[in-house]
Amino acid sequence: MSNDNQAEFTASQHVLSAAISLTRQHSKFTYYLACFLISSSIRQYYFTWYAYFRTVDDIADTDNKSLKQKKIYLADQILAVDILYAGNDNYKSKKNIETEFLSHLIMWDKNNNKSRLRQPILDLLLCIKYDVSRTGDTPDKEELEDYIRREVTSYIVTLHNFCCPSEEFYNFEIIKAGIAGKWSHILRDLLLDLRQGIINISRQDIIGYNLDLAMISSKPEDVFLRQWVKSIVTVAEKNFAEGKRSLSHENCLSYKIAISLLCSKYETYLRRIKRKNYVLSAESEITSFNKVLNILNTALDLSKLLLSHLRQKF
Repeated sequence: MSNDNQAEFTASQHVLSAAISLTRQHSKFTYYLACFLISSSIRQYYFTWYAYFRTVDDIADTDNKSLKQKKIYLADQILAVDILYAGNDNYKSKKNIETEFLSHLIMWDKNNNKSRLRQPILDLLLCIKYDVSRTGDTPDKEELEDYIRREVTSYIVTLHNFCCPSEEFYNFEIIKAGIAGKWSHILRDLLLDLRQGIINISRQDIIGYNLDLAMISSKPEDVFLRQWVKSIVTVAEKNFAEGKRSLSHENCLSYKIAISLLCSKYETYLRRIKRKNYVLSAESEITSFNKVLNILNTALDLSKLLLSHLRQKF
């Protein structure tokens, strides 16, 4: 190996190691999910995908940049995606770690994955851009739902690509479970987000449920808010059930397990909200009893999934 090739190889290993370390530091759930369910030959690129978006999202959330600076930064990221997929593998508008993550991810995707991550990457960047732009604004219902669907589809298609690299994604019913998971996450963080000016209640729902945004944080037990929360939980439960049922059409066991684990994680939030009679809380503490209950529910879901998969195969 020449000195130049050796230097390039060493640099690549440094970037991939940084991606692994950042993933493990920020999300042990994501890290171990990949370790157990994604092939060792490609999982470092899943870590690179996570590390890239974790870094970009953190920069988009920082208080150290103005809204204009954030929009320019995200526009640069979108441009970088287009340039790298167009063939300039050495593109570097600025030398920073996220550019390195993106370059390595796209190079692998182009050479080994038929560029199937291009649209999911762009969609997720557009979702981050939408989030940045709407701080303090009350979203339109259709616009909010489109943003959620696009974000969820990006995540699920990406996960499918890494769990089942030889299969095309076709099961769009599973997106329902992802949307349910996103709404579970929104409900969990709703009070904290409102304090930061992030509004995840559409103006149509605010009018329809007679909600007072200024009062929600101080009075989460308000009857109108609880009615709205109950309506979201009811739809999310239905979507979880329909999305999980669609897993029976999948051939890839690792993908089935990944989706089942993600559903269990987010269904935990729904159960907690229901136990509190749909009163939201700014705290996310889980008691020891609830942790045991969550583990049992997850084990039950996985048992059902494995039995279904075995029947499907034999």
